[in-house]
Amino acid sequence: MVDYAPIFSDLGLEAYGLRFVRPSPNMVMPFLDGSSICLYPDVERTCESIARFSPKDADAYRDMSARFQTYMDDFIAPSTYVKPHSILDGVARMMETQAGREINALAGMTPREIVGDLFAHERVKALMLFAACFWGLDYDLEGLGYLVPLFLNRATNYRLSIGGSHNLAHVLGKVIAENGGMVLGGQILKRIVVEDGVATGVELDDGTVIRATQFVASSLDPHQTFLEYVGEEQGGRDLLDPYFLQRVKDWQWEKMSLLGVHLALERRPHLKAAESAPEIDDALVYIMGYESEADVVRHFDAVYAGELLPGGGFNACFPTVHDPRQAPPGKHTALISQHAPYRLVDGGRRTGTGSGNSRPTSAWKPCEGTCRT
Repeated sequence: MVDYAPIFSDLGLEAYGLRFVRPSPNMVMPFLDGSSICLYPDVERTCESIARFSPKDADAYRDMSARFQTYMDDFIAPSTYVKPHSILDGVARMMETQAGREINALAGMTPREIVGDLFAHERVKALMLFAACFWGLDYDLEGLGYLVPLFLNRATNYRLSIGGSHNLAHVLGKVIAENGGMVLGGQILKRIVVEDGVATGVELDDGTVIRATQFVASSLDPHQTFLEYVGEEQGGRDLLDPYFLQRVKDWQWEKMSLLGVHLALERRPHLKAAESAPEIDDALVYIMGYESEADVVRHFDAVYAGELLPGGGFNACFPTVHDPRQAPPGKHTALISQHAPYRLVDGGRRTGTGSGNSRPTSAWKPCEGTCRT
């Protein structure tokens, strides 16, 4: 959300040397026969890529892109950077505009239903469904369909931080320091100090208390924040409203996680699909291992069941193609990420991936069919 998040302009982060690159194509799904579908920042170029499989789907994408951009500009993006409000207030505001009413109509649909209503070709649906569920949205989940326009819009807006993602953290640290703040690393938190029902600071493991002048903010999960550092585990059950406390306990972890592999490469990869479209080798995100929507569904079903699917798909990125400074001259880096179960069924014994076992190499087999080097 670099193009929407107020923090970048409010804090003038570009003045500190923060830069992003937005490659084109932004996302590519290569197939075993050497063909591919590319999502470009330019809508018409994307439509040309989709039209090779389905002219009808290309027209549908053009219409979808325009509508979803309106949703982003008029409602979704502005709603992301405001104070929290009640669900009823949010729905009421949505119903005041045409875009809001259309978004509300999508809320009760699953990502698979939305994609299926828009597109017909199996390969087009495969890419769109994966893009919609890229960040953990279940393909068959009802009630969060309003997130699909966000994720499909973002599929052509991914950016790479020049110098690595840690550069953003360094820049923010500079801004904090220059404005009288301090960043303390390597600290162990003991508790959040609550006095008269108000969070007034934090106590570290060594007994040091840091007082807040305005507020205490936490980016930890609800269990740690409210149970471990405020409530029950601190003997502070009475500090939290009973209804709120129960809601925190009802909060559940995601069903899936990401299995990530970082690689140091002797040379940049070359995809078979790039032989007919050389710019494919300059893409940012590659989605590999899926030939149809059914393949995407099969992979996610395995994840939900706590299993690793041999030969399942994954996404890959080669940062040094766009930022050579992240590796020695002439060398490259890669990040491969695969959706995987948060917990393996039977501790991984059924798949041979429990403690002490290596990850099956068949999981990365899609590379063999889509990459030359």
